[in-house]
Amino acid sequence: MSRMRVCAISVILCCVVLVFPWALRSDWIIWWILSVVILVIVGPLWSKIIKIYQDWRNNGELEVAIIDDSLAIKEFIPGEEKVVFENFDVKEKIEENLVVKEDSVMEVEAIPTVDKLIDLGFQEKQSGNFRLAADYFSRALDLNPEPDLAFYLIMDCYSILNDLGECELRLTKLRTHIHTFYYQFNSELRFHFDVWMNKEDLNKYFNE
Repeated sequence: MSRMRVCAISVILCCVVLVFPWALRSDWIIWWILSVVILVIVGPLWSKIIKIYQDWRNNGELEVAIIDDSLAIKEFIPGEEKVVFENFDVKEKIEENLVVKEDSVMEVEAIPTVDKLIDLGFQEKQSGNFRLAADYFSRALDLNPEPDLAFYLIMDCYSILNDLGECELRLTKLRTHIHTFYYQFNSELRFHFDVWMNKEDLNKYFNE
């Protein structure tokens, strides 16, 4: 028991004893007895009440300290650092978009169109690279061009390979294309194609 508590109890008891004669003369004896009973009951519990109050006060101070620390941390972050992080994120997204676009461009360039292959074929033909020109024309046929384009590509490809003396190669390359496009020709193209086939004596190879 602390010295302060002993002193407080002594003072209260003295007051109670001194008040007793006055309460007896004033018919306040009932209230005096009631106050004594309350003091007897509250006395042992007073330390617990004080402890509960101190715990509640400490918890309140702790919550205030935590809130202050959080605000201090938020204020500690400079605006420039936020701008740097935001710029970094934007730069990273831009670089990702550029990589995707570059990949898309490479894919488009890796698969040339029919017109591009025909242009490359004529360039190689004019440069004297006939075998490469025939390869470009054959690749253009693989992309299923319009029947009128296929008509001239087949004849040009055959003519180049025939001039190179590559009989087996020209037949192997053109057999599939002729079977694919022959029934796509209109009546006029089919007539001219039949005339060309007879002229080159190709019916015996492609009518099997």
